[in-house]
Amino acid sequence: NKTHTIEVNQKQTKIKGKSYKIDLQDGCYNVRKLTVKECERLQTMPEGYCKSVSKTQAYKALGNGWTAEVIIHLFNHALSDVPRDEEIIVLSLYDGIATGRYCLDKMGFTNVTYYAYEIDKHAISVAMDNYLDIIQCGNAFAVREENWKI
Repeated sequence: NKTHTIEVNQKQTKIKGKSYKIDLQDGCYNVRKLTVKECERLQTMPEGYCKSVSKTQAYKALGNGWTAEVIIHLFNHALSDVPRDEEIIVLSLYDGIATGRYCLDKMGFTNVTYYAYEIDKHAISVAMDNYLDIIQCGNAFAVREENWKI
């Protein structure tokens, strides 16, 4: 990873000749881009979760996604009385990289039927690389059509 030095002077820095306000003390700072592994960790996803796509697509997918531990926290309350082996049928619109499926799996749910609507081929690639049982349904806007059905 490349490290760049930025200089802060009077709460401003210049990047490619343009000044930006920044709430840092005056001085020089080394900055670098996060790695995909660091982004996966920040989203509390397993390392290598986005291995099926390029780094560029992994950054996009992780940046557009939800933080898994936040979803798990919500699910723990919403599904607190549901036995872990009870059948759960999920309809996920705008599924992304299947963070919801990952969360259910991590929580120990063993009988999940997971329907996903997603159009981004890279997000679908990540989802399917991690969960072959996901039933991909295509474009979420299809639910607006008269003949829509699962």
